[in-house]
Amino acid sequence: MKKIGKISVILLTGLALAGCSQKPKQKTSSKGSATIKVTKNKKQPTKMGHLSDQDLSPQKTVAVVVAYAGNRYSGSWNKALLDGKQNGIEVDLKNQSNYSYMNEGSGVAYMVSADAGYTLKQVNGENIYYLFSNGKN
Repeated sequence: MKKIGKISVILLTGLALAGCSQKPKQKTSSKGSATIKVTKNKKQPTKMGHLSDQDLSPQKTVAVVVAYAGNRYSGSWNKALLDGKQNGIEVDLKNQSNYSYMNEGSGVAYMVSADAGYTLKQVNGENIYYLFSNGKN
């Protein structure tokens, strides 16, 4: 029994010393430095509340044209707007010369439906849009 007691005391002393001598785990985190670069937009809007077509992608340009024409005109343009809200807008690029009634523009007809489309032409750096519906300007 004495032997078991001595061994127990030695083990407990060893455990106590081992427990006391341990350093607490240091939490290390490798924090990388992140840099965010903020630049001021130097472009000023042309007029408050107005869009500039130079700031729009081709997809956004189509959306603006269809939204404008669909709200302003009934018939084919309004139907194209409603269909676009439900299913998205798909534009077919056609040769303008295929449409005898499209006499304004730069050669490309942007057809948003079978009966509604537009052309555009640049005049002095400005885009001018010509809307057509059911064979009419």
